[in-house]
Amino acid sequence: MNASDPINALLNYGYAILESMVRKDINTIGLDVSIGFLHELASSKHPLVYDLQELFRYVVDYSVIELL
Repeated sequence: MNASDPINALLNYGYAILESMVRKDINTIGLDVSIGFLHELASSKHPLVYDLQELFRYVVDYSVIELL
């Protein structure tokens, strides 16, 4: 996603890192990323990654706020 301002760019970057970390952990455990509860099932998306990422988004938000 392209952000037009620095704050949203920082948030997008943080969320991308968080997504990568969650995806890695899910793969390590061996869960099926195509099964989620909160996000819609789409052929190119992995709902479980986004569902679990929601639990930790506050860490990215707080980090960006502290940085500013």
